[in-house]
Amino acid sequence: MPSPDPLPFTPLETAALLPDRFRRWFAARGWSPREHQLALLEKAGDDRSALLIAPTGAGKTLAGFLPTLVELSAVPRGAGEKSLAKMTGLPAYRP
Repeated sequence: MPSPDPLPFTPLETAALLPDRFRRWFAARGWSPREHQLALLEKAGDDRSALLIAPTGAGKTLAGFLPTLVELSAVPRGAGEKSLAKMTGLPAYRP
């Protein structure tokens, strides 16, 4: 039996966590951020670590990158160098 999401977010809380440009990006695609994506964004804002385990297609990659993207988007253009590197996991070990 799947466990319920421990951190349900109201629209007001979502707006506080997710800057307008990201809310518009989701909306333009007919999407909305998932609970675990917002939860990781909240934890990153509190400088806390998290472990996310979710099935394929659940938005884990975006959940992992969203805090960094939000942080980088807050830096004014020309205020310094920005960089983002994507690291991927190793394929599962198959004996």
